[in-house]
Amino acid sequence: QMQRDAGLGKKKKTWYLLGIVLLYSLAQHDFAGIVSIEAVDLWNRASLPKLNDESEQIGNPGSNQGVDPTAESSSVPVSATSKGDVFHTSLEQTESWLRSTEAWGNVTTMGYWRRNFLAGYRNQVMSFSALAMWAGHFGHEQLLLETLRHKDLYGSGLMMPFSFLFDVEHWNSFYPRVPRLVSCRDDRNQVEFPDFNCTSSRWMAKNMRSARRPHAYGEKSPKLFASYLRYLKRKGPLAKAKYRNPIDLAILEGALQPHPDIMQLIKAVVHQTFGEEPYFTLHPRIEPDMQRHKICEGKKVRKLTQIIAAMEKTFPVPPAKRLFIPINRAMLEKEAKKKQKKPLVTKNLNALNEMRQNGLWNGTVQVYEFGSSILNSTKFAKFPSTIGALLDFQIALDSAVFIGTPLSSWSADVIASRFYRGKRSENYKFLPSGVKRWTKANSKHAPIFDC
Repeated sequence: QMQRDAGLGKKKKTWYLLGIVLLYSLAQHDFAGIVSIEAVDLWNRASLPKLNDESEQIGNPGSNQGVDPTAESSSVPVSATSKGDVFHTSLEQTESWLRSTEAWGNVTTMGYWRRNFLAGYRNQVMSFSALAMWAGHFGHEQLLLETLRHKDLYGSGLMMPFSFLFDVEHWNSFYPRVPRLVSCRDDRNQVEFPDFNCTSSRWMAKNMRSARRPHAYGEKSPKLFASYLRYLKRKGPLAKAKYRNPIDLAILEGALQPHPDIMQLIKAVVHQTFGEEPYFTLHPRIEPDMQRHKICEGKKVRKLTQIIAAMEKTFPVPPAKRLFIPINRAMLEKEAKKKQKKPLVTKNLNALNEMRQNGLWNGTVQVYEFGSSILNSTKFAKFPSTIGALLDFQIALDSAVFIGTPLSSWSADVIASRFYRGKRSENYKFLPSGVKRWTKANSKHAPIFDC
């Protein structure tokens, strides 16, 4: 009897320890994402530092890092207002939000059953684009905001609401070309959606098939991304339009715009770094994760020095005196520090540091990096990867010339967005054979991502 009691005691202790481990795991993962939503709401309510005209210039070409990511404060000024959520700095802004996101009872609404968009920034945008197109395909004219969350996959791993990243009111101004984004935080809207708990942001329906208010769409984020790629290849029900789905075309033309605070941050970054001078962008995409991908191997250029040599050959006279390079430096540096030495990673990192220090075209062109480091001391610092990539993307859109790789969805989306916003001629791609034009002024359609 004593031995049996001792055995039961050990079992209880084991289950107790397993329970603690399980709760800790949940707190680190799913619960962390849930809590972060509320934290983001609080940050959205808070005002940010006002503009400072005497701030230091960021992205100094004499530094390998640009802005010091370990600094306690950042010289980058940020807007003092927040318009992308229910909470604003004025009654007028709050009323504008409520009007824009109020659910209409005479049209149907769709929500995302999975709630989370994963992967890198542009892959998340492609997944969202597919979701919006599926809503249009099924005849739903509204999407429920509280079911849309984005993950800072390569940074903090936390989730953030759609409205923290993007300008919802601007998106809704494109209706009826795109489905309206509606919120159920206002008590008036909660009664419209009995199948979704707007307070806890949880589905109340037993399964997605039974959800009607709102209707539910349930494919996981990777499958949404796959359906977008399938659509680009002119396959599946989303590809009924002659070339681009009208919703996707509206997105590329500018319906999906960054949150106003992010837009003001971008303008401050560009103004303080480049002033009124033009700049051009090179997206080399030579980070280790891309090197490992077995896609479009025949189009891949692995060495940064080879890309630079081809670019300088194509442009004997540089397109501008300032070059912006969106690149994940942190990933390169982390890989270079590993015990298992990878010579290619080290060579690419050394080449990047060399051009940052000494410039290109015999020192006549200064090289800049931005990314997550300029988010320090802003409310966006908790999500460095996704928002850093969004910031880089927007800066690349406005450059005088863009040079990218057809292997990257990020590059392909920059090209398509530039093309449909009027920048049709100064777009290039680098291949093993050199730098070639990617689009022409008289082209009817932007190229599609097919890798």
